[in-house]
Amino acid sequence: MLTFDKLLSAYTEYLSTDTDIEIITARHGYLGLTWDNERGTLDDTVVMKTPKEMKKFILDSYETQQQILLTKGKRDMTAEEVAKVKVMVREMSGLCR
Repeated sequence: MLTFDKLLSAYTEYLSTDTDIEIITARHGYLGLTWDNERGTLDDTVVMKTPKEMKKFILDSYETQQQILLTKGKRDMTAEEVAKVKVMVREMSGLCR
């Protein structure tokens, strides 16, 4: 069964390296924060009441990070890069079921 603790444990390494996101405990679940580190501002906040919602937040953030790493945020991705990132996200998803 998917739990918050399993997700946080499975994705610890990724969460410790991606400084654009932060997951914090809230009264009614968790909050996923997305930061713009260049401007030092908070871009978005997502309330995650279920482990499924948390997993989606983590995987979406991972996908964005990989896209930026490949393109340096300066160009569109090629079809090959899109396919590569999809595989990477699928593999990341498999770390916790």
